Amino acid sequence: MKFNKYQALYLVVLIAAGFLIYGNTLQTPFVLDDLKAIPDNPFIRMEELNAKSIIDAAVGYSGNRPVAMLSFGLNYYLGQYNVLGYHLVNIFIHIITGILFFYFVKLTLTLSNQQPGTIQKLNSNTIETISFFTALLWLVNPIQTQSVTYIVQRMSSMGAMFFILALFLYAKGRIAQKRSVEHVDARSRYYFLWFAGCFMSGLLALGSKESAAMLPAFIFLYEWYFFQDLDKNWIKRQFKYTVITVILIGVVAGLYLGFDPADKFNSLTDYAFGEFTMGQRLLTQARVVVFYLGLIFYPNPSRLNLDHDFSLSYSLFNPITTFLSIEQAHKHKIFNKNSVIN
Repeated sequence: MKFNKYQALYLVVLIAAGFLIYGNTLQTPFVLDDLKAIPDNPFIRMEELNAKSIIDAAVGYSGNRPVAMLSFGLNYYLGQYNVLGYHLVNIFIHIITGILFFYFVKLTLTLSNQQPGTIQKLNSNTIETISFFTALLWLVNPIQTQSVTYIVQRMSSMGAMFFILALFLYAKGRIAQKRSVEHVDARSRYYFLWFAGCFMSGLLALGSKESAAMLPAFIFLYEWYFFQDLDKNWIKRQFKYTVITVILIGVVAGLYLGFDPADKFNSLTDYAFGEFTMGQRLLTQARVVVFYLGLIFYPNPSRLNLDHDFSLSYSLFNPITTFLSIEQAHKHKIFNKNSVIN
């Protein structure tokens, strides 16, 4: 990657912005789920670094998110329950994700610039500037407050960090692979190292939060758009791999949630006490998705909340916003089979 003074300035601004915005949260105490996962969790109390303490910290409390839990254990090892260390790690993760996002957008715009159908080419300075402001807007968006300030939500931040890193490494690997075929660069023959890094980053993302199970689908779409130029014949040729990917996602979901979805849903508190039905949840979720997308573009403080409380949708037209949300989702292709259920 080429590095210049503009890029250096952009990175300094991203780092400074992250610390300036969240610098006043460094003494925020443990709250809500923080208490269960950290102070009341004996497994993260790492007194020394050895195999047993590392395994206990990673899977003793919950085996679903070992990477994030291990990070809490390392925080305890370095500063026990001093919240300063926990918040610093959260802020660092957020800033690193912003920097990775900057490089990922820059690489993606460069790829787009090289597409045969691109009418107006962008110069390198324009690409870097667009990438910087994209990353900056993501970094400073108030909707990120919960994942940075609420310590236990590090799970989401770490998942996002490794997710973006995996996408970036995949794109770099594909570029190197193409160059190796064209014999442009002798170093490109080691492109498999990029893919190995992508695979490891994907595992780390999945070990941080289960939502990273969607990474293969994102890679598939990225490949189709930027490297296959939306070739429908390529889609047909990849059908068997698509089936394998879907099965893989299903297996991962099964390992995490169990292979009896009905039993899993019935065991959830809301369903066990009859708070709402599956149909009401699906209908309500349409409004939830549209609301959260709206928060990205209009994160007014009055609309931000740690735990939103949505009234239920009892039918397609009760309330009418249910139908309008589904209509907008269909119009803009917001939904797919995997994004309906949170």
